[in-house]
Amino acid sequence: DDHILLFINDRPEELYCYVIHVGRRWEGLLDTQENVYRISEEIYAMVAGHTHDTQPLRPGDLADDYHDFDAARECSGHKVYAVSYTPSTEQDAMKYLILASLLAFAYGQISGDWRQILAGLRDRVDEGNSKNDDVIDTYHNWRVEEHTTDTDHMLLFINDLPDSRYCYVVKVGRSWEHLLTDQNNVYRITEEIYAIITDPNHRERELRPEDLAYDYSDFDAARECRGHDTYSIRYTPDWE
Repeated sequence: DDHILLFINDRPEELYCYVIHVGRRWEGLLDTQENVYRISEEIYAMVAGHTHDTQPLRPGDLADDYHDFDAARECSGHKVYAVSYTPSTEQDAMKYLILASLLAFAYGQISGDWRQILAGLRDRVDEGNSKNDDVIDTYHNWRVEEHTTDTDHMLLFINDLPDSRYCYVVKVGRSWEHLLTDQNNVYRITEEIYAIITDPNHRERELRPEDLAYDYSDFDAARECRGHDTYSIRYTPDWE
């Protein structure tokens, strides 16, 4: 099954239909309207600025190749192109903001009060880098982090949505930790853990975030899970 976005212009002099394949790694972003707005703006900037690679299509290709007859009908009578697109990260956006601010500062456009703002922005980027260094996968609004201490190896399955702030802790056994060196295995493990936590009958043990510091000596994990309902679940790949 395919998941696509259509970016359609119906103006008589600009009858265009751009087809964007939604990757499995970022389709969860479409669950929130704020992300949809941002994605729309990025795609518009790309197609309007002609900074994209396109592949010509026929409207019939949407029916033949994608089995999407509704999309074929919507794009009928338009020039149709497939466009490659992946959303930018908030971290990159923050870096660009800091770069622009620093350039303005260099040319004397920023007053003294902005020095503190720039320092705060740098701290946020540093914090984001530290946070994202542990991320090994994202899936349906969840991020998967790998944490290793001298005594423990664990995965954190974290959801930061306001109404779904959960943190699931999965201890990585020595018998299967080698699987995490292959990204395809990581994808498979992510999907299997997701299936477990979305099963209403799954077993879990409630934790306090500080337990991750006391019991696992992982202060980074304790910080990541702070403010989340935190649980430990058992998982072992059956294909290790």
